[in-house]
Amino acid sequence: MKIHELPGDPGRRQKVKRLGRGHGSGQGKTAGKGHKGSQARSGHAKGTDDGFEGGQIPIQRRIPKGGFKNPFRVDYAVVNVSSLEKYFEANSVVDREALKKAGLLKGPQPVKVLGNGELNKSLKVHLDKVSKSAQEKITKAGGSFEEVTREVKFVTVRLSVIDDKFESGATVDRAALLEAGLIKEEKKEMPIRVTARSHGGNELTKALTVKVDEVTPGASAKIQAAGGSC
Repeated sequence: MKIHELPGDPGRRQKVKRLGRGHGSGQGKTAGKGHKGSQARSGHAKGTDDGFEGGQIPIQRRIPKGGFKNPFRVDYAVVNVSSLEKYFEANSVVDREALKKAGLLKGPQPVKVLGNGELNKSLKVHLDKVSKSAQEKITKAGGSFEEVTREVKFVTVRLSVIDDKFESGATVDRAALLEAGLIKEEKKEMPIRVTARSHGGNELTKALTVKVDEVTPGASAKIQAAGGSC
């Protein structure tokens, strides 16, 4: 017996149901979908769980939503000491640029060194974070770790909020923002940045003197256009 002589499985090949081919076929006119309604329209698949419950609020909207996303979470790119052993020569300086050249770093996120693997070379590591085990291995091999300064985080205040809280001719500084309740007490030591909407609009209608750590170019232009200074 040859392969082309093998019998097929019974029922394996079935004829395609031909729809809309006249009353005599049994599937003519409405083609088995009935008259009108969403189930007769294109784009509706019968038997699928699309979440529609006849118009009442579906369950995915009725149930309470939980969870929490920490706005201060820092996502680190991870580099193990085994990679430092593999890609760097002894007495090398390992920083962001060196990691990029070695192909160990692609994105802009800060870097943390972890202690997976062995390190037998003396390296000078200048990165954002290091685990305790990684620092022990770097020091044991005769190297050193120096933590680089992380990017400064600002407290952001919008021009539209400042316009609501202050009178014309007022000076907007750290003390004034604290008194107006625009900066929380626990963030009073953080640097302050004043921003404006990117899509334009007349956010500031009063002449104000703004004295903060940073003012974005868009906010600066609107402050000056209103007759103020920063």
